[in-house]
Amino acid sequence: YDSFFGPMQKYTEQEFLETKIKTRKKLKPKRKEVLQNGCSSMLEKGIDFAVNVAPQIFTATGKDVNKLKKMKEEITSMAPFFEDIRQFLANTSDFVGAMHMNLQADNAYLWYDDEGDLDVGIFDWCGFARSPFVMNFMGCLSGADADLLDAHEEGLMRMFCDEYVRMSGTPSLRCWMRNL
Repeated sequence: YDSFFGPMQKYTEQEFLETKIKTRKKLKPKRKEVLQNGCSSMLEKGIDFAVNVAPQIFTATGKDVNKLKKMKEEITSMAPFFEDIRQFLANTSDFVGAMHMNLQADNAYLWYDDEGDLDVGIFDWCGFARSPFVMNFMGCLSGADADLLDAHEEGLMRMFCDEYVRMSGTPSLRCWMRNL
């Protein structure tokens, strides 16, 4: 996609960290408190929805009060670092690809080619950009039924890694796959 976006800039994790660490601002205590309180408030609404409003659309795990409480504690404690995490997801150009931010069925069309293989095209080019692919997983998978995603998320991630390595020749994802 160089003709559309321009040449892909290659960089390593070390090069990324050298530039980002130097420019990162220290987090002020009040900002940390605001981020945690805002996150906690949003999660409380989501937990209430899962447990009290529409439990019928959630898996048993998705409405387990103890797991949701633990999730809230962990996410709230991480809230001040969301921007650091978001930036680190692009820590090497090996993890950046040209993609649609929420490629779901309504943004694509499918057909069988002359050899009978299934192929795909994209209708909606508005969301097409270079970005860290891990950030796009939620956008692309959020339309899946909860039970389906619960049962197949790990397999989908492994398949993505296998195909990415096969098509790009980039071995770096093999290390990430071992952690799944």
